[in-house]
Amino acid sequence: MTAFWRRRVVSLALLLLAGALLYLVERIYEISLRDGTYLTGWVLFVMTVLLALLNVRKKLSMLPLLPAALWFQAHVYVGILALGLFFLHSNFRLPNGPFEKALWWASVLAFATGILGLLLTRLLPGRLKRHPERVVFERIPAFRSELQTEAECLALRAVGDSDDSRISDFYLKVLAPFLRKPRNLLAHLMGSRRHAWRLDAQFRAVRHSAKQDAHELLEKLQEIAEAKDILDHQYALQLTLKAWLFLHIPVSIAALLLAITHVLLAYAFGTATP
Repeated sequence: MTAFWRRRVVSLALLLLAGALLYLVERIYEISLRDGTYLTGWVLFVMTVLLALLNVRKKLSMLPLLPAALWFQAHVYVGILALGLFFLHSNFRLPNGPFEKALWWASVLAFATGILGLLLTRLLPGRLKRHPERVVFERIPAFRSELQTEAECLALRAVGDSDDSRISDFYLKVLAPFLRKPRNLLAHLMGSRRHAWRLDAQFRAVRHSAKQDAHELLEKLQEIAEAKDILDHQYALQLTLKAWLFLHIPVSIAALLLAITHVLLAYAFGTATP
């Protein structure tokens, strides 16, 4: 067993042990006729605060704190433990009151988007590495504009060099819309290559009907189209890795604020007693 899997097995064992201990303590509370939701509520609140600290750690990367990878692993395992404790605390059902429902749904959405983010951060980076050079996300529009300009120059040259309009028509109808903005984002995200095969078939059709002296120009245009497709691949995956945080962070903050309000209301109305 490699060191990686050994750490995963140990972490999972500790997670299961912590979950079992929490469940055992909660059962002891119930058997002793004490309110177990008081215990699980406070432990869940502390876990929620700990989960929120990951975002703080990212913004304080200049400080000599623990490595970000360790914080992320802690965030994942605490999140999994908090998910089980959340359903135990809510008795595995949707509460009745509107405020409790809002807190329940905000918490569920926070957990759901967190699980989604975990899957994305495990799957997409490996697919990004399939291309030899990873493009900085913020520079993708500039590179796309350069490719579009280069293709326009080639298309204009084709018009000047020949009275055959096949290449210019192909550029206007197929290449120009393709180069203008990101395309086939869902296909790239799903790992589909049908759009690339279709574009290659269109190039072969034009090459078959075009004059021999235009083949070199068509090859250059196809190289530009392939480079643009790689940019779209990078854009789709990097955008997804960034976008899920715009779902996860707001609902997590909402869940934390609602949890704080929940604690204050519980004490204000005298319901929070052991």
